[in-house]
Amino acid sequence: MRRLDAKGIFRHFFTQHGQTIIVHNNWNNDDVASFEVRALKNRKDTKEIVFQFAERVDVKPGSVLQIKGSQDFWRVTDTEDHVMYEEFVYFEAYVEKVDELGKVLRSSAKGQAVFNAPVHGGVQVGGHQNVQNISVSSGSSMDEVVAKLVELVKSSSLSALDKEDVIEAAERLPQLAAKDKSPEVIERAKSRLELIKSTLETSKELGTVAAPILTWLYKYFSG
Repeated sequence: MRRLDAKGIFRHFFTQHGQTIIVHNNWNNDDVASFEVRALKNRKDTKEIVFQFAERVDVKPGSVLQIKGSQDFWRVTDTEDHVMYEEFVYFEAYVEKVDELGKVLRSSAKGQAVFNAPVHGGVQVGGHQNVQNISVSSGSSMDEVVAKLVELVKSSSLSALDKEDVIEAAERLPQLAAKDKSPEVIERAKSRLELIKSTLETSKELGTVAAPILTWLYKYFSG
């Protein structure tokens, strides 16, 4: 079975669901420089828009982002790297909406939903206005990570059968993690992870939100 590195899952989502973004540096100046890159436009709450990039590119506060074919402009206010196991995975650009002259049309205060302990209560996903990102750290336990995944799936818009399949596969992972990492155990864990990943990918927003969890799980069972 194909092994994914820490970036593998995010690169998959960027390939499948990303858009072509035009980055304008030195906006409205004579020396403006523009280039195209693949990225995801995401929403962290009802107000905040972020653009997520799988690679480090020349995007910085003051850069203006534009989805190719769109007349909307987003000025970067801040950026943040996301690193797992000392490996760069992706970075985010927090933005505010501006017009072609740079006047702010919609501000966006930085803030994100980060869960570094077991989740209690629903994590709302599946709607355009209520996407939240979940972060896991290298110090998280298998039980904690699986609990986050199960709660995420329960709160999602997946069908009842899909939820049942994913939860059953996820709840088997801590049992496998308690065993020695033999090739057979790793193979069984990865077969369940592939089922989980393929099911979550049917929902663009759910798949993106769950990506840090899947990255953590694939890394754990990397052999």
